[in-house]
Amino acid sequence: MKMISLEKANAKERKYAEQEADLLKTLTHPNIVSCKDTFWTDHKKSQLGIVMSFCENGDLYHALKERKGKGKLTEREVMEWFIQITLAVQVYDVTATINQNQALKKCLFLIEKDI
Repeated sequence: MKMISLEKANAKERKYAEQEADLLKTLTHPNIVSCKDTFWTDHKKSQLGIVMSFCENGDLYHALKERKGKGKLTEREVMEWFIQITLAVQVYDVTATINQNQALKKCLFLIEKDI
């Protein structure tokens, strides 16, 4: 689960965050973490909760953090991750354009060890 603080956000920004969360629920792709549910923690809409699928292999951030100090990534690893990220961004971008006609802002990535 991810909690996003929107305490300093105005009404328009909160509405946009809600639309983005709803968009995440519609995405289905092996390289995008599926969003199961979203909710506001209070009536002021100061925090948005996003319930996501469990990522058995972790996410991109943690994969890179784990690699820190263990040497460079191989060319093959870089290419595999690049392809997965590109495919996920493409799906998100197309879906966002179709559903909301808005630019890509954020995308959650699921890293698979094997393509």
